[in-house]
Amino acid sequence: MEVVLEKKTFADLRFVRIAGKPDIVDMLFRQIPRELFDQVKDIEFNIDLLYQMPSKFIGGANNMFYVLVDDEDKIKGVLWFSINILMQMIQVQILSIDKEYQRENLLKSSDALKETVQFIREWMNGNDDYKIIGLTTRPRACRKNGWKLSKHVLLEISDGIR
Repeated sequence: MEVVLEKKTFADLRFVRIAGKPDIVDMLFRQIPRELFDQVKDIEFNIDLLYQMPSKFIGGANNMFYVLVDDEDKIKGVLWFSINILMQMIQVQILSIDKEYQRENLLKSSDALKETVQFIREWMNGNDDYKIIGLTTRPRACRKNGWKLSKHVLLEISDGIR
């Protein structure tokens, strides 16, 4: 008898928001496998500090933090985005998916980015006035999924400049 393993896809996951009282947010957040943050290339924030006080960072009306769960409610991904009302934009802070849901070249061959954008648009109730932006180290993969380069350029000052 041959066992056929079912291929897992991003579409099999559902978004569940982590929100509420700080102690509940902290407890729920700590259930997230750290690997989901560790696997993000060139992450720009202190993961240890985030795990120490998650409600301080992901709480608030303008932060939306979701876990992606499978049919057994096991956490298989995270989506964190922020809303900037004045600039009418939503900034995706992080999208990370468990490796078992990734195929080779995930962002090129799957609908993860498109489905995430669709989820955010549905969350916004069709308000197309807001643009969705995100930082990435993989611009080619994002462009292949309908994203375009912004007219704004991110700049930083290195420690050596005074």
